[in-house]
This record gives sequence, C-alpha cells and structure tokens, in this order.
Amino acid sequence: MFKTRWSPALVAVATLCVASAVSARDLSFEDRVRAQEAIERVHYSHQIDARRTFEEAVPRTVLEGKVRKYLKQSAALEAFWDTPVTAEMLRREMERQARGTRMPERLRELHRALGDDPWLVQECLARPALADRLARNFFASDPTIHAPQRQAGETIRAALASGAIDPQVERPDRTVVTYVRAEAEADPFVPDATLLDETDSGEIRSALEAEGFERMQVRFSGQVGTIGPLVEEREAFVTRVVLRESADEIAVASFEVPKTTWDAWWSGVEGSLDAASVPAVADSNGTLPEIAGEPQNREDAGYGLRANHDGVAGWEREKPCEPVDEWEETSLGGLPEARAGHTAVWTGSEMIVWGGATAVKPSLSTGGRYDPATDTWRPTSRLGAPAARTGHVAVWTG
Repeated sequence: MFKTRWSPALVAVATLCVASAVSARDLSFEDRVRAQEAIERVHYSHQIDARRTFEEAVPRTVLEGKVRKYLKQSAALEAFWDTPVTAEMLRREMERQARGTRMPERLRELHRALGDDPWLVQECLARPALADRLARNFFASDPTIHAPQRQAGETIRAALASGAIDPQVERPDRTVVTYVRAEAEADPFVPDATLLDETDSGEIRSALEAEGFERMQVRFSGQVGTIGPLVEEREAFVTRVVLRESADEIAVASFEVPKTTWDAWWSGVEGSLDAASVPAVADSNGTLPEIAGEPQNREDAGYGLRANHDGVAGWEREKPCEPVDEWEETSLGGLPEARAGHTAVWTGSEMIVWGGATAVKPSLSTGGRYDPATDTWRPTSRLGAPAARTGHVAVWTG
C-alpha cells in the first residue's frame, strides 16, 4: 500500500527552491542543497519505522554530501572520460525515469516537491542518477585505471600456459566450481543456480537444472586442460581452466585478479574534483514527461483526499494494491550481479539487496539499492561492510 503524505515544511522547501532557481535559471550550491532537502523529505515521509525528526535523521551535512557527490561525479565524467553531462542527457534520463517508474505516485510526489519544474527535476533528480550510473560504468571498463590488474591477470595466464602454475594445485587466487546436473525427480524446483555447497577441499559444487547445465556443456565441452583466455569482467580479470568433465559434472578452476574497487578509486580522486565547476545545463524550456502508469482518475484508481496530522490534504490510496505474481524488466544500470541466498529489505523508499552467492562465488560482500520511483539501481558502498556471507537474515530497523 502506497501513501502520499504532505507537510507544510515540504511545501515551503519546494517553494523556496523554485523561487530562488527560476528567476536566474542557474543553480547555486545552496539552491541544490534546498532541492535535495525537498527530495529527502519526500523519501523520509515514507520511511518505515522512522522515529527521529527529519533534521536529526538527515542533517545538513548529509544533504551537502549528496550534492557534492553528484556534482563531482559530473566533473569526473568530463575530466576522466571526456563526457560532460549535457541537456539532452538530462532530458533523456528524466524521460527514462518517467517511463520506467514502478511507483508513479511517488515520482509525481518528487516532481511536485521540486515545484513541477522540469528544469529542477532534470538538474536535481535526474542528474544524480545519471552521473552515478555513467561514472561507475566508465570506471568499470577503464583500461588505464585497471591496467595493473590486467597485467597481473596476463602474468597468471602466461604462467598457466607455460606450466609454471599447475591448475590442479590450490592457490589463494584459485576457485574451483563443479557444476552438477541436478536431478529433477529429486527436487521439483531447482533454480538455474542453487545455493552453493563448499566441500572440505574448498571446492564449490553448484547444482544446475538441465537447461543451465547444458549451457555449461556447450561452453566448456572438450576443453579439459585448455587454458582459457583472460576475460575482463566488471569486477575482475579471470582465466578459467576446465579440470574435468563428465556427462553429469564439469569442474572449472578460475584464477581471478580483482579490479580496483570504485570506493577505493573514488576516495583517491574525489579531492581533486571541483563541484563548483559543474554548471547547470538543463533546458529551461523543457516540459515534464507523462509518467507511465499514473492514474488519470485517482478516485477510480482507489485514491481519496485525506488530511494528515498537520491538516494538509493529500492523496492516499484507500483500496489495497492488487498483487501481481510476475516479474517486470527494470533498468539495468547499476544492477547487482545475479545471486541467491541474499537478503532484501524494504525501507519505504528503497529495496536494499546485500550478500548472497553466485554460481562461482560462495559468498558476496556486495549489494544494490533499488529506487522504484525512479527505476534506479545504485551499488551499496563497500566501505565498512561486514564480511561476505550468504543465507543470512536482515531486518529494517528504521
């Protein structure tokens, strides 16, 4: 059930932000902070089990930090990858959010908090998502940043090819996964990659249903002992060697050199980037796009006007949302890698996914945050993260 709630403070913040920005069609840092406050007030008004005041939960230092981050990410796009954010890019991101939203009422609420001003929506709602996604994607495939790790991966592959490294011998950078054809009769529901079992020798066994196992056979058939190419993945350089193969099992050794993480790289370059150098570039003559799925007749869609505890009227859903037992495609930018055994919690504004296992990793220390209002994924930070784990439990405390 989704509820839209309003407060006088929220309306006042939005009004101040619009009044200061519209006249000059330029945004000072203070203007952006006020716009960020309006956005965060919407999010916090929906947060589950929120017990503190907004000012306690989201102090000004947090607001300033978020603004500086997306401005510095914008600066990084131009400084490192010669890709400045343009008006066309901001317009397309605003339209993508409106087209892909899973919570049209919430997105409309965010637009309203910014005075329904498309210029502010592009600069203060679309830019943060766009700059974060583009900067991380460029970083992930940057040949200069990850050159030392590529060289280390090439050295390992050369040693495998020359026989200096025996793929059958354990090493810290070696992981062995044995893909097993699952017995459908024994388990009527076997997902494509089940939770992994780690043997006493450290070898990981991954049960795959018939179709998934057949894909592995096509990929690795007849390659026992063959040294595979060095493959660049999003977070590592990997060389794979098939150790053994049968009709029902395929054992693959992976030699992995992790790339520099985003958090480590960003902490080293953030100080050299100037947030004040980023101009507002959105088209001041733009219009807000139609929001997909937004009800044209709110009464028919199950909404009614209700006053909150401050006496401010707003739309609230009276009829419960009808559950739909199906998956829908979402924006793929920032999507965490496929996994099982993870946890997912709902905060009221975001779904946070963390941990779990993949077909080749028995436990993960990564995750993602999904905002259904803007259809946006962002990776969770690894700074201060707990140890990798799977099959754990997590709850949202507010």
